Amino acid sequence: MEKLHEIALAITFRMKTPDFYGGFHLAWIFLTLFSCVAAVAFVRKDLPDGEEKRLRAVYGVSSLVLWIGEGYKQFVYTFSALPVRYSWYSFPFQFCSTPLYVFPLAFFVRKGKLFDGLTAYSATYSLLAGLLVVLFPGGVFGTNGGINVQSMLHHAVMTAAGAACACRLSRYRADRQKRSLFWAAGTFACLFAAAQVVNLALPALTEQTINMFFTSPYVTANLPVLKPLKEALPYPVFLCGYFAVFTLGAFLFFLLERTLFRPWRKKRAVRSQNG
Repeated sequence: MEKLHEIALAITFRMKTPDFYGGFHLAWIFLTLFSCVAAVAFVRKDLPDGEEKRLRAVYGVSSLVLWIGEGYKQFVYTFSALPVRYSWYSFPFQFCSTPLYVFPLAFFVRKGKLFDGLTAYSATYSLLAGLLVVLFPGGVFGTNGGINVQSMLHHAVMTAAGAACACRLSRYRADRQKRSLFWAAGTFACLFAAAQVVNLALPALTEQTINMFFTSPYVTANLPVLKPLKEALPYPVFLCGYFAVFTLGAFLFFLLERTLFRPWRKKRAVRSQNG
């Protein structure tokens, strides 16, 4: 264990907690925006009703990067302090951890309703969550430089992959878009329900604090958006409100994406008619 402890200390570094919109933060905002443009430009060459080969490539590369980063984070968190004790609070099943499971699944499943639903989830719920953290990191920044880099890389990748998915989703026919959004909501519902099972079951099994999706009934909410809701509402109503708020946000985000990609869709349609 001491050897692993030494390795954990060697592969990270200490830094001053980055300032919001300071050099470190602005650099990651720029890298995220650049990655979004690159990802969208890459998947635009997929045929509208093709096999989404380029989008699958985005899913594959993103999955690899996210899991390598998550492995690094888990190793550092677990072995940086002695005695070694795994912190279940850091278990990767937060809202922003869902791409760790959604992206690989989307990479492997065949084209169909599930693939479209996972793509719509990545283009709405996942993209919205990732972009919010990139722009407003909140409690993400700390003095562990390696974890700061991993955290921002994680959210930059989920944002860029989500932008690529939004590009593809905007090219679906209207009926396919509606069906995909319904499946996206179902995906979120399944992940949200699983998080609540973890919140209720793991504390009894591990005797540790668990707060997946920041909705545990045993933990006081500290996020500005959630705190007043959790304090004012009965817990079951709070959970329903949480689901409704993020689903509404995802739908509004979809409408924004459709507006942003509309000029390109019209241009593509004119080219198809002339060609």
